[in-house]
Amino acid sequence: MKKLINNPNKTSLMMNYRIIIIMIMTIFVSGCFCFHMSWTGKPYRIAIHFHSETSINQGLLLPVHVITVDQPNEILEMGPDNWFKNHNKRNALFNNVQQLAISSSQSANIYVQLDKNIEKIIIYADYEGIYERNPQEIIITPHRFRLNYSIVLKSNKMELIQ
Repeated sequence: MKKLINNPNKTSLMMNYRIIIIMIMTIFVSGCFCFHMSWTGKPYRIAIHFHSETSINQGLLLPVHVITVDQPNEILEMGPDNWFKNHNKRNALFNNVQQLAISSSQSANIYVQLDKNIEKIIIYADYEGIYERNPQEIIITPHRFRLNYSIVLKSNKMELIQ
């Protein structure tokens, strides 16, 4: 046993293994710490870019509302048509709304502040003469690592660009 300990080659080899193990543990612990820091609920900001085609909403301004919510069920039950018609209920229940009015061939950017409680970003548009839900509604489940979203406003519907 004394020969192994006194052997300089074996001692340096054991030291190298210890250093490698310490380095691996350090990388693992720092990786866990970084992952934890990214999900601690600190607020972060995302950008939503709107771009409209040359002719939208029969030439009228298109009202667009961006709603951030932690409990989306009530808003989703309302749908876009009731959302825009029922101003009193909307204003009483939800204050996390950003409003835009976009015309043809226009671009707009908005920034939405999010925290860990926000489950959904709901985007409603009030197209003239459109009563179906899907063309007037986009639902985004925010991801911590995706900070930019693009939406194209077409003549009679919105599309989220993936």
